[in-house]
Amino acid sequence: MLIIPTADAWGNPYAYTTESGATICTLTSNGSDGAAGPAPPPGWVNAPYEPDLSITNGAFTQAPQITAAVEPPIKK
Repeated sequence: MLIIPTADAWGNPYAYTTESGATICTLTSNGSDGAAGPAPPPGWVNAPYEPDLSITNGAFTQAPQITAAVEPPIKK
């Protein structure tokens, strides 16, 4: 059996829901702010970190787009 952590990387609890007699299962991280929403911006690639991440039946249904590695910005 797979053990799922109870909190995301920001320490916020995951939301776990089921539908259709538990045949559809969704695991959601409410992002860095811990609140439901906001909707991700178009072309969401990396930041911002407030939008929710959702996995339904093992596939991401809301997540940043996959692109080549992004270097963090250089702080001046």
